[in-house]
Amino acid sequence: MIVSDRVIKTVVASLDALTRARGIDIRVHGRENVPDQPVLFVVNHFTRLETVLMPYVIRKYFNRFPLSLAAQGFFGRYTPKLWIDG
Repeated sequence: MIVSDRVIKTVVASLDALTRARGIDIRVHGRENVPDQPVLFVVNHFTRLETVLMPYVIRKYFNRFPLSLAAQGFFGRYTPKLWIDG
């Protein structure tokens, strides 16, 4: 499964605009402790927002392409097939 580049660019641009417009200050501590090899980020979260926000932060601050898992109910009536090439 290959995620659409267009979708990735749209989501990143949208979240960049949202964080600037709302004055959201995202700070990442301990980046120097993350190795340059493949790594598993495990996030303890409280809302479904992290399913979108954490991959954004990983992409922006670690320059890596993250993948997330989400329950089917997260997508509601929208099908993830729209977001996938192939």
